[in-house]
Amino acid sequence: MKHEPFHLLTNGILQLETKSPAVAAGFTTRTDGIGKPPYESRNTAFHVGEDNNTTINNRMITARHINRPLSTWIAEEQVHGSRIVEVGQSDAGKGSEQRETAVAEADGLITQSKDVTLVSFYADCVPLFFYTESSAVAGLAHAGWKGTAADIGGEMVRAFIEKGVPVEQMYAAIGPSISGANYEVNEAVIQSFQDKEVFLYHKPWIQKANGRYELDLKTANRLLLERAGIAPERIVVSRYCTYAEEELFFSHRRENGKTGRMMSYIYII
Repeated sequence: MKHEPFHLLTNGILQLETKSPAVAAGFTTRTDGIGKPPYESRNTAFHVGEDNNTTINNRMITARHINRPLSTWIAEEQVHGSRIVEVGQSDAGKGSEQRETAVAEADGLITQSKDVTLVSFYADCVPLFFYTESSAVAGLAHAGWKGTAADIGGEMVRAFIEKGVPVEQMYAAIGPSISGANYEVNEAVIQSFQDKEVFLYHKPWIQKANGRYELDLKTANRLLLERAGIAPERIVVSRYCTYAEEELFFSHRRENGKTGRMMSYIYII
């Protein structure tokens, strides 16, 4: 069995075991918050319908748990695309206490600043974490099926290269998200992936007897990151499934959309 790169702490944070002492990253669970059904208990996103004061309090709890004040957080709007935006100290606090100030029309953030904390929100989609050996650059991307089909991971790799980072020095982590066994999609979704050469010989989906498909977004993102140049041994993949593990995670699919969101984070130390 492969090693699980995310370790559950007593405060409900899944901490990423990084390969660099100069970066910290992780993923929240639904536990150790103050929310009520259907958001019990640590929803961290503003757009799901929970009272904003409760959400802000959950964010403050999380800020204490990861030792990064809200004033350092930067969140993006998340529109299921592949746009990457570079942020720095002047952007600190965007989206941290109100959704309207989040970085617009982006699903990925990249930074070279130690003064900011990149954050993003999930309830089945795939969190992608990026950093380097020296951790001079860090990045975070939100990959639903649309973002995966648009290769947001590859876009992040190219953004790192533009910053002068050799791809040989990059690390990537694929975080807790829905497993292929629990993610059934129709043929229209699969068609978004079929035109990519990387999936010609290794398809991250299987067809079911009912004509629909089980799509493994974790594997799809891993294959795309390898195609972008990151060595397989420098990519880690979480085994946690947000759909199957109800006590730990919110799941958009399991709860038919009425649920909270977990949060990914990364920062340079």
